[in-house]
Amino acid sequence: MKAVLRSISSDTFDIQTWTPDDTGFFKVDLLLKIGAEGSAGADNFDVTVCSPAWLENSSWRPRWGRGLLIVGEYDLSAIKKEIVAHVAACQGETWSDIAHKLSHTLLWEFDDYIQ
Repeated sequence: MKAVLRSISSDTFDIQTWTPDDTGFFKVDLLLKIGAEGSAGADNFDVTVCSPAWLENSSWRPRWGRGLLIVGEYDLSAIKKEIVAHVAACQGETWSDIAHKLSHTLLWEFDDYIQ
């Protein structure tokens, strides 16, 4: 079974039309809907995409890298390509296997879900 990216969006802007004032200094929070190939369902995963300059100048406290994609400049096409490739590389026997693998790099909506 393989993971498929169904959509990328933001709660604060339209990612198809938004661009930062400075493509080398930015941070955006994205919502990824990812599901299993051949199924209609999808779970929500969050990722913050930022430039090294934003991280260096704006992060005033220690920060771990989970849920963080660092790119040299804002290029939506390149960001989507990287996310699609990362998601497509994730495979497993079940959706649960896939989702847990994705949650190593992305923030999964069910990360703290107790079964």
